[in-house]
Amino acid sequence: MELEKRNLPTVTIVGETFRMIADYESEGLGLPGLPLAIVEYPMGGVPTEEAVARAHRAFDQILAGLTGPVGAGGA
Repeated sequence: MELEKRNLPTVTIVGETFRMIADYESEGLGLPGLPLAIVEYPMGGVPTEEAVARAHRAFDQILAGLTGPVGAGGA
């Protein structure tokens, strides 16, 4: 969270199951709107090709979080 507090763009990659927790935690830490990239869950235990496909699907969310205004929110 130190980078975010310094207004450096970051994106937190979160499994879809944990989105509400990520939103709650970021707000509790004083960083509402923390950019999130929501990925299909679980990431572990899936074939490599599927993990790569999921990462590719998250790319636009990651790019938007890194290039958009700080505090603009996530997916």
